[in-house]
Parts: sequence; structure tokens; C-alpha cells
Amino acid sequence: MNHARPCTEMIVEPDSIVRSTDLLRGHETILLVEDESFLREVTCEILESAGYRVLKARTATEAISVFDECRTIVRLLLTDVVLPGQNGRDLATDLRNVSPKLKIIFTSGYPVVLMLATLFAISSRA
Repeated sequence: MNHARPCTEMIVEPDSIVRSTDLLRGHETILLVEDESFLREVTCEILESAGYRVLKARTATEAISVFDECRTIVRLLLTDVVLPGQNGRDLATDLRNVSPKLKIIFTSGYPVVLMLATLFAISSRA
């Protein structure tokens, strides 16, 4: 004998429904490092429209300067791997040394195989 209630008998209170847009809202501060201006601006717009505060930098040097001023509020580093000058991996390592709880996301427009080879070559030189 099946004791399950039919779906028509289930009552859902409107206040208990979580809207998907509520789940997608952020409030943290993100340090975005991207040398391509178009990608930097579009990414910034998307993140800001989702409620995040975005601090932008074009290079690792700029990112370190911004981070030094705002390290207490930056929760996430979103960085391109390939940057002019210092690469994103080394930037992430430097910032993590100062702020061990900093979350990091790497991005790249390069194919995965090339990206892995690049990261491996970078870590081999260290």
C-alpha cells in the first residue's frame, strides 16, 4: 500500500519559495585582472549586475597595487593566466602569501591543452 500523498495535496507556502535570482545575487568584492579591455569591461558588467563589487586591473602590477589598498575586502581573485609581465599564476601565489584565505579563479582564452602546458612550464621555472 502506497502512503505517499498525491502532488495535488502538497501545500507550498509562497514565503518558502527561493527564487533563482536570489541565489545568483552576490555582495562580495572581486579583484578582476584581465588585459583585454573588452573582456574586462563585459566581465565587470556581468558581475556587477549580479550584485558583486568589482575592482579592475589590467596587469599583475596594477592588481597588486589595488589589492594592497583593498585587501581586507577582496574575497576573490578572478585572473587571466596570461598577462603582460607577471602571469596570473604567480600573481595568485603572491596574493595568497599575503591573504591565505583568498579564493582564486583562473580564466583563459587559450585551449586547455595549451593552458596546461603553459602552467606546467611556469611551475617548472619556479
